[in-house]
Amino acid sequence: MTYNNARIFKLSTAGVYSIVKTFASASDGNAPAGKLVVGVDNNLYGTTSSGGVNGKGTIFRLTSTGGFSVLKQFNTTTDGQYPKGGLVQGSDGSFYGMTSTGGVNKGGTLFKITTGSVFTVVKSFDLIKDGGNPFGGLLKYPGLALIANPQTVSTTEDLAKAITLTGSGSATLTYNVIIPPKNGKISGTAPA
Repeated sequence: MTYNNARIFKLSTAGVYSIVKTFASASDGNAPAGKLVVGVDNNLYGTTSSGGVNGKGTIFRLTSTGGFSVLKQFNTTTDGQYPKGGLVQGSDGSFYGMTSTGGVNKGGTLFKITTGSVFTVVKSFDLIKDGGNPFGGLLKYPGLALIANPQTVSTTEDLAKAITLTGSGSATLTYNVIIPPKNGKISGTAPA
């Protein structure tokens, strides 16, 4: 995307440049400051940091077939204004982002918007309590995938058998025995 005289363009694998969308500042928004994000629906989503009907920025969608639509026109007092970063798609399918100023506390907002244009302010930043005026995007932390390796152990009657539990995703492995053995007992100590 270009910031001034905003355009979304593509570059083919052969190096051919072409314009996909030219923004009409008064309706579409202008000055996109964040990156585009590809949604799970394969459409592109982004924000403009100014322009639009209220002059305060927009959230938009560009379909894989080139269809463009504005999902949200920012309103200073309630929504915040001038988003300076891109969006991130949450595991709930909604997109999350921030505005750099405005909102109820005037320090910017953290918001979410669905692909159906349902917009919610998650947090209105208070300059004193929270800090404010965010100038960046959010990061989706992938978290840790904790995995216990399944195992089945058999032994002969009255013969002790050492069992070592293994897993991945954490330095410490904790466990519970859900189903006790049909015969015999479990003894020993848990790992430190």
